[in-house]
Amino acid sequence: MAYELINFQEEVIGSSFTLPVIVDFWATWCEPCGMLEPIITSLAEENKGQWQFIKVNFDEHPELAKEYNIMGIPALRIFHKGEIIASFNGLMWKPQLREWIDGELSKIAPRA
Repeated sequence: MAYELINFQEEVIGSSFTLPVIVDFWATWCEPCGMLEPIITSLAEENKGQWQFIKVNFDEHPELAKEYNIMGIPALRIFHKGEIIASFNGLMWKPQLREWIDGELSKIAPRA
């Protein structure tokens, strides 16, 4: 399930020390953002407990867009332990997005 941002420091930075957090920078006027939203929401439901999903409205939080160098949307960022570990700008279909997320998260998974 997607959650709209309330407190970035707590919900993204703080939470990323427990689980990776995928942040979707989006806007209501962005057509690709609207296409991406149900795809990533579906993946978030399928992967509940493995990572969190937060949506950040680009227009409502321009300071965050500037701080994280968001020049175009949709823009996905994966945060882990307070840092961005992966970035992607644009639209991906579900199989590609799943592969990208799994690939990036496998880099931080503890090795057995």
